[in-house]
Amino acid sequence: MRAIPALLKAYTLTGTITYLNAAKLAGETFLYNMQHKPSELEVHDQYYGGFAQAVTIADEWLPEMHIIDLYGLIALKMLYDRTSETQIQTMIDDALDFYRSGFEALYSRYSPPPSGDGEWHRVGTSDVIYDDDFGYALTGLFSYEGWSSTVKRVYEDINAIGPSADHPAYNPAVCWSGYVNVVAGKVDSNYYDAVTSGILWQLRTGHDKSAHQFSFNTISGHVEEFMYWGAKFSDYSPVENKKSIVTVSWLSLLFLNYRPPITPFTRILRSHGEDVTLYPVIEAKESRAPDKHS
Repeated sequence: MRAIPALLKAYTLTGTITYLNAAKLAGETFLYNMQHKPSELEVHDQYYGGFAQAVTIADEWLPEMHIIDLYGLIALKMLYDRTSETQIQTMIDDALDFYRSGFEALYSRYSPPPSGDGEWHRVGTSDVIYDDDFGYALTGLFSYEGWSSTVKRVYEDINAIGPSADHPAYNPAVCWSGYVNVVAGKVDSNYYDAVTSGILWQLRTGHDKSAHQFSFNTISGHVEEFMYWGAKFSDYSPVENKKSIVTVSWLSLLFLNYRPPITPFTRILRSHGEDVTLYPVIEAKESRAPDKHS
């Protein structure tokens, strides 16, 4: 899924047909099999529409289906636009039909039988999600269907989980916590997963301008700290002494594409030579846990 866009861009730049053929094989053969094979492992031959995570050389399948694979909509849409293959469009439609209900209920993965229980789950047996999984999934879905009801619902449900007694310094406008308990409505770690502020840049640019600006300003003032994969809520010090190339790459996109938000209010102020910084409103209130069966 992540290789296809690069292969298509390489083909556009060079005209080398090998890149296009590789992208088509990745989508029309490999991803097609990863989407369809799990149904053959099922006694009742039930087709799901999600993607298996891996298959070994010994033909052993890891059929769990994770919502992060919604990020693959970017690749599949690019491939369809290039080839107009109806098979690719069908793969997109099947994936959306399958993942949407679990995604909206803030689940992370589905475990199909016979190896699984046929239920949606979060991390392990907990009520916790990984923030970056949902950031990638939101980005993929947003690229395909824009600010849809699903994208809006999931983003706002996670972004509404704010500081708690255990983590009073947390501010979701900066970035999301590495672990979020979406049932209890509180974060479950003491650090920002810095990469998510980059992953969400495009969505926030158009639909959460205050968080976009606040995140940019915060990271601009702590550039060195946010090169590490995890920055603590309290002082932005690193959780671990490891910088991350993935984090830096995504934050580079945030900085390269950043434009100060313009609203009717800021236009008026700037017309009079004034400037303004937007701050997200954080209201202390009881959190609403998502319905497990929604």
